[in-house]
Amino acid sequence: MARSLKIAAIGAGVAGLVTARELQKEGHQVTVYKKSNQIGGTWVHNPQVESDPLGLDPKREIVHSSLYYSLQTNLPRHLMGFSDYPFNIKKNGVWRRLGEELSYSEEIFDAVVVCNGHYTQPKVAHLPGIEKWPGKQIHSHNYRVLEPFRDQVVVVIGDGPSATDICQEISEVAKEVHLSSRSLETKVSNRFEDGASVAADIILHCTGTNGIVTIDDNRVGPFYKHIFPPQLASGLSFVGLPYRAVIFFMLETQAKWVASVLSEKFEYLNWIAAQVGMPPDEEMRETLEEFINIYCRSCVGYREKYVQIKMNSIN
Repeated sequence: MARSLKIAAIGAGVAGLVTARELQKEGHQVTVYKKSNQIGGTWVHNPQVESDPLGLDPKREIVHSSLYYSLQTNLPRHLMGFSDYPFNIKKNGVWRRLGEELSYSEEIFDAVVVCNGHYTQPKVAHLPGIEKWPGKQIHSHNYRVLEPFRDQVVVVIGDGPSATDICQEISEVAKEVHLSSRSLETKVSNRFEDGASVAADIILHCTGTNGIVTIDDNRVGPFYKHIFPPQLASGLSFVGLPYRAVIFFMLETQAKWVASVLSEKFEYLNWIAAQVGMPPDEEMRETLEEFINIYCRSCVGYREKYVQIKMNSIN
């Protein structure tokens, strides 16, 4: 029978919710922690924007959501559902609020799964001399409605899902919209050669985001398969770290794996050993014990405590 653990899931966005569901399906007791009073993470619409439209001021009040008013989905719908819960557009949906007051308490858990996402801290393009430019800059994280772009000449930097979706929307009211992309495969009506200039009123950075934790080289680790830190597995795991992926499918797959490992249906150490051609954990221990009994205990100067240290080091 699979074991049942007391587990904390950090975050109640898509990653946290699907992880909590998979953990509950395995019979675990799950407590989900969320810093705001509403579930949904970046997919909760908040009309407020940050005081710094580029999101660079460390003293600004952070607005977690990047959702703009008109957005239904900026990816193909079949990529945004789960295996047993496909995505269907439903207008005027309602998120359930969890309460207006935040509370603080201490609790001990058998395991923690971190699902806090990485779509909050804007990344902007580096433009030499931009501080001398008198125009306006904004990051897509703080884009909500199209009206501020009416009759403006706009340069959009980036060609990801948000960039293409917002470009199409603001083109209805803007005087001109120019898309700046590093990819030659981006489809546009007119293409400028390098060195061309545009007299722009607004630069809109659709250049991606990071999480709220500062990291080096855009990398967290070392984690096995981007989920388990080897020294702390399986008591600590992370869901949702990879940046370029089919996000919803990845989150569900990772959550199922974590839940199975914690239920001991999927033994982490034996699986790790199999990846490098080693025998299962118990077989390794039996071989080591046999070696100790046959060769070590008959040696001059043998000390049992030295063997115990070695045995404990592979626990």
